[in-house]
Amino acid sequence: MEELTSPVQSRQPLDAEGADGKKYFVEIEDREYPWPKSTITVPEIRTLGGLPSDMPVIEVDPDNNERTLAEGEVVTLKPGHRFGKKVRYKRGFEDRMTAEVELMRRYYPRAEWHPGESGGWVRLPGYLLPPGIWNVGLCEICFEVRTAYPGEAPYGFYVAGGLRVSGQRPQNYEEPATTPFPGTWGKFSWSFDAAWTPRADVTSGSNLTSFVRSFRDRLTEGA
Repeated sequence: MEELTSPVQSRQPLDAEGADGKKYFVEIEDREYPWPKSTITVPEIRTLGGLPSDMPVIEVDPDNNERTLAEGEVVTLKPGHRFGKKVRYKRGFEDRMTAEVELMRRYYPRAEWHPGESGGWVRLPGYLLPPGIWNVGLCEICFEVRTAYPGEAPYGFYVAGGLRVSGQRPQNYEEPATTPFPGTWGKFSWSFDAAWTPRADVTSGSNLTSFVRSFRDRLTEGA
């Protein structure tokens, strides 16, 4: 998640200087908020960031390690300039994926979400391929989404085995490849070309729908 240089404009700014004369800032889902004391509770994080009262809150440290906070936990903040390292918080992974899949189904109505221990997989039963390039016009596609998402961008996508260009396997492609779905699969090495900039609002910034749309760029290349 990127660090912003100013708090949310629609919120009345708090005095970020605590009683000890030090300044504290809390970053919640890409937005930075001044905070007037050296500690903050989980309910205060939700109130500050406008998160639902029953939603798990995940702490993301400066090294991008994640930890779900206990409901009664009190977090001690470190003072410092707003551009320095700080603790960040975000919504739970499951809630993010619910919103992501809802958005994706507006454009890919048959999209499926299959949760797993380390995240889950998106499966598209019928993906229309660019015409005149491949040996088939329609194929299954899937890809993995790990629990570090959206801070960690997804990488690569898988297609039902046997996809060929003029009888040959494409470049940067391995087959067989392992997925949780039956049948033989092949994997394209692929990453999102544009800067990966997710936002708290899944309808803006980078999201899984934009990642799926980018597959067509690779598939149009053919070999």
